[in-house]
Amino acid sequence: MDDDKLQNIFSDFDPQLSSGPLFMARLQRSLDAVEIVKQRSELIRRQNKRAVGIAAACGFAAGILAATLLPLTGAWLSTMEIHLPAAADMSLSIPMQTIYWAVAACVAGTTTYNAYIVALSRLSRRTR
Repeated sequence: MDDDKLQNIFSDFDPQLSSGPLFMARLQRSLDAVEIVKQRSELIRRQNKRAVGIAAACGFAAGILAATLLPLTGAWLSTMEIHLPAAADMSLSIPMQTIYWAVAACVAGTTTYNAYIVALSRLSRRTR
């Protein structure tokens, strides 16, 4: 019974077919457009991989540098004093080594992110 209903629905369906050369020209334009999109997508993928590689190298170098300068960072941070009048009654105990490593991680993370953004903008500008 379902087949009869479907046949009734499509019995009046008679699409007009365009002529061969017009159809082939339109099909060729569509295929060309798809090829352009594929090439652009591949280019963007390559640029993104290069930018990630550059950012990873910069982040690694910044992490090594920040870890090497950790004693100096500790000496610099120990000269800072923070006074919070509202928190005078509270006892806050954070190991200073944790703060030093957090600062080093923030420096390395910020360097990595900025290197990625700069590398991606330079690589995309080069292809224009």
